Amino acid sequence: MTDGTVDVTVRPARPDEAPAIRTVCATAWRRAYDGLLPDAYVEANLETFYTTDWLRAEIRAPTDAGRWLVAASADDSAAPAVCGAGRGSSPTNGTCEVSTLYVHPEAQGLGVGSALLEAITARQRADCAGHPPEIDQCVEVFDGHAQAIGFYEHHGFERVSTRRTDVVDGVDPDHRTVRLTRGC
Repeated sequence: MTDGTVDVTVRPARPDEAPAIRTVCATAWRRAYDGLLPDAYVEANLETFYTTDWLRAEIRAPTDAGRWLVAASADDSAAPAVCGAGRGSSPTNGTCEVSTLYVHPEAQGLGVGSALLEAITARQRADCAGHPPEIDQCVEVFDGHAQAIGFYEHHGFERVSTRRTDVVDGVDPDHRTVRLTRGC
């Protein structure tokens, strides 16, 4: 670790890393939404979208949400070996989405999220070849999640709308998400 950053390599995820990705996502979800969202909603999301089997299947056969990437820390780092995970969609109708981006709380603030966002963006730009140059990159985060909103705004995203949160497994926390965009 130097200058407040951790040395990471961002690369495609492997199916055997599904348990580590689940740990990153679950730990980050619980920490981020403690006091912001009902515990039942958080757990329903984790059991719907972040089980080890679900992640392994997503890594093997990516959906429209994009291929999973991991940020792997150097062996001598204090951060977990897989300290971040994310994915982003290919451009469709002039937009590509940062579908998922989570960093283990022990590695937050150390440049891991920025490295993941940079890699997701690079992959999306490569996918934009042959598309019009006005492709936008977007992300949705829960309203009130100041850390995530600040992260994306720091990286040039601007708030464009809010909407009611999707219902997951019948648990509706009556919260809203904020949509942010920037040029890709």
